[in-house]
Amino acid sequence: MTTAFGRVLQAAVLVGLMAGVAHAGCSYDAKAELALAYDAFDEGAGGWRVLANRDDSCKGVAADLIAAYRTAHWATLTRDQRSEVLWHEGQTRAWRGDYRRASALMRQSRDLLSSDDGIGRRFYDDATIAFLERDHIALRRAKAALEAMPEPAWNVAATQRFVAKYHVPAPTWPVNHDVVDSLDACFERPYSEAYALSCHAKPAP
Repeated sequence: MTTAFGRVLQAAVLVGLMAGVAHAGCSYDAKAELALAYDAFDEGAGGWRVLANRDDSCKGVAADLIAAYRTAHWATLTRDQRSEVLWHEGQTRAWRGDYRRASALMRQSRDLLSSDDGIGRRFYDDATIAFLERDHIALRRAKAALEAMPEPAWNVAATQRFVAKYHVPAPTWPVNHDVVDSLDACFERPYSEAYALSCHAKPAP
């Protein structure tokens, strides 16, 4: 934001952040975080993920940090970056149980997707939103659509790059099917458990 109003708004956001970062174990340097380039904020050694992963109690603080970052940088973010930052804020809020706000953010994120990416991102989004909005029928519809997607020829190389970049086991096809399957199987459990796939080992209450 370069307008006078934008600078005032950003200053107000910073003041609010600094007043709230005293949460035990979840403190951070607000000015430094908001000064990060997008890639560093989203996936770097600093950024929201580091804060969110400290402890589950920090995820709400991380969500507020993401909100402040997108407010401060919205004008310079690409369409896909806007979609990502909205989705990540939604995820962190969902993890803390704020399904209403999370769903609204994720719907905005989905609407910003520039095109079909060939791996069913829209179906994954639809399934997640349906979980948060407590619509099991819509979730299963999105799951079926995801399962029906043929694997594109380029996915093998893309998977290899993903594994090399994030040092994680190779995802199976369809991408995100394990998460969607867990959201379906664990529909009555909290999002934090269903997304983490941990509810499969837990009996329903």
